[in-house]
Amino acid sequence: MNNKYPGNFSIFSENAARFFCQSISYLTTTTTTTTTTTTTTTHKNSPNFEAQLSTLLKNYTLTQSGSQSTTFSFLDSPFAASTPEEYRSRLGNIPTLSHEEYRSLSPADRYINLHDLDPHIVRNLPDELDWVAQGRVSPVRDQGAFGTCYGFSAAQALEGSLPLLGLPMEWLSVETTVECDNYSSGVYYADCGYFGGLPTLAMKYNKDNKGYRTEKVFPYAWDYETDKMRSHPCMATGYDKKLCGNHDDLWCKKESTQGQGGDLLCNPDNGIHHVIVDEIFDIAQNETAIMAALVQFGPLSIALDATDFGYYKKGIIDYKCPNHLNHAVLLVGYGFDPVEQKPFFKVKNSWSTSWGEAGMVRIVRGKNMCNINGQASFATAKKA
Repeated sequence: MNNKYPGNFSIFSENAARFFCQSISYLTTTTTTTTTTTTTTTHKNSPNFEAQLSTLLKNYTLTQSGSQSTTFSFLDSPFAASTPEEYRSRLGNIPTLSHEEYRSLSPADRYINLHDLDPHIVRNLPDELDWVAQGRVSPVRDQGAFGTCYGFSAAQALEGSLPLLGLPMEWLSVETTVECDNYSSGVYYADCGYFGGLPTLAMKYNKDNKGYRTEKVFPYAWDYETDKMRSHPCMATGYDKKLCGNHDDLWCKKESTQGQGGDLLCNPDNGIHHVIVDEIFDIAQNETAIMAALVQFGPLSIALDATDFGYYKKGIIDYKCPNHLNHAVLLVGYGFDPVEQKPFFKVKNSWSTSWGEAGMVRIVRGKNMCNINGQASFATAKKA
């Protein structure tokens, strides 16, 4: 019997702010954060009230830490009432491997060291770069309460190639990766639908299956505009149960989907593809190489440690940050903040524009903060 709903432990987090404001009748508290002062009341008879209030209070205390250059906002965060488990559901399952282990298993076609990049660019790196301002980055999306960051990171890295191909900037389909991708390295990591994966594996799957369709052709299962599920996909046929875990009890309806049912878009011979993945590249764990590749090729898929990102509102992350890899995002630029007197990377997330700086986060450069240099990659594309 399929009875496990994907993200069921995270459903509350989608409406945390609304619940926190609407479930209030008897108990009134005033909460002050670095950016807001809000008076709220909570109904003491609400389901799970004590547990939810305890979580809210614990999370509030977390927003009081950090550096002077970073603002953490409690009530502005979509994760205000999320438990650590609920928050982690949005993070991927990316193992932290040694450089040698990752290279030996990577599905990338080529590995780029600093000496492989254009020497003129390496010697003359611009002081700042913003691919968002230059039209090479699509609007911010929201992955919902699912561990699909790897699919968004991979698709968005390819989206940066669309203007170079004379194609309009638009979203590429993440749902192909969620419903259809069953790729596995056989050890350490695999693509696991709702439950995490690796961006380069997602790129490899789409490369081997005629490329990417657009979001319009094959839309994401969760509709971020209506806050509702469009469909309820099952795990991809043949997924790696050893590495992903056994999710055969996942509540799903293949007939509601376009990939596993409906138009059978998990068959690469069906539907219209938009771009073909040409070559996949990994980049050395070297900040100068990453910056030069960003300038030379465009936005990059990266993995980092987002353990403490839930309540980030604005500023430059520059504090003691864990260095595991648990979230995939898109590196879109870098610069220098004259007020904070700090160099930074600019990163696009997939947690909606209500999070961070309109969906973006800035992370200090020069310190490998949050292991931001740990796993950078990109892919070139051509028209389908």
